[in-house]
Amino acid sequence: MEQILAVLDREEAYITRLLGYFHQQEAFAGITAAAFTREESFQRYAETHTIGLLLCEAELYYALERKPDCRTVLLAGQGCVREDGPPVIFRFQSAQEILDELMAYYQELQPERRGRASPGTRIWTVCGIGCGGDTTLAYALAKKKSRDKKIFYLSLDPFYMPAASGARSSALTEAIYFIKQNSNEIKEHIAKLIRKCERVDCLYGVSHWADISECTSAELAALLEAVAGLEKYDCVIVDAGGFTDASAGAMEQSEYIVLIGRGDRRTAEREQELVRQAEAREPDFSERLVRLRLADEASMLAELSERLP
Repeated sequence: MEQILAVLDREEAYITRLLGYFHQQEAFAGITAAAFTREESFQRYAETHTIGLLLCEAELYYALERKPDCRTVLLAGQGCVREDGPPVIFRFQSAQEILDELMAYYQELQPERRGRASPGTRIWTVCGIGCGGDTTLAYALAKKKSRDKKIFYLSLDPFYMPAASGARSSALTEAIYFIKQNSNEIKEHIAKLIRKCERVDCLYGVSHWADISECTSAELAALLEAVAGLEKYDCVIVDAGGFTDASAGAMEQSEYIVLIGRGDRRTAEREQELVRQAEAREPDFSERLVRLRLADEASMLAELSERLP
């Protein structure tokens, strides 16, 4: 789901000051704000964009001819609160207090974003339908973005060994072990397991493929949360490896899921089944899905550069 905050309020100067403050705060990183003073312009925007949360002037909300179908929080003064309406943030308080309450609603209303523990950290997952190319693309994407971003690369491929280092590792097995033990020092443990490969911080390598297959989606979510809290990573890129509960957990936490396919009938049927099962777990899965046709690395990277922020 896109991280779009829509603000609908008739006082343009108030919106401008409020959003101006929001954009200066670290907690607001990664959220796109769209401001409106009239219902008509908001409705036109909502027809072509997926809004994560609407912050709406209370009096204006109750006067709307067509109530929005997105999640809504009201910005209200005294006397505008109704028991049967959306939750309310008090209008006449500091911008920081409004932002704090707003971010709390983001956490409450979007539990699928658990892995975004650090406000500025994006999580993307790359996977393939029996055609290969996902590991190559995921690492190539990580290297490309590391030129000007702080990137973390997590490989769930039990056979992954980066050519850049040539070294085998069982670091992911150890990280999963610490997660399963509910260690209070999980961040410190993971920090010691990270390998640096061509400017990219990496975590990969298992002792046995069962270490991945026995990792649950909740444990993978906890691992991503710990990683996102280590440093100010701009993006965590996950190579999904095979389709396991762990890789499903990575997809649940991701802002985008890049799915590579061959384009033939058999692959299309398997993609359809993957999407069906994923949507059973998460209704918004298709909104975050980016489909790619298997091609050479340069072509796929070029296409992703156009389609991902």
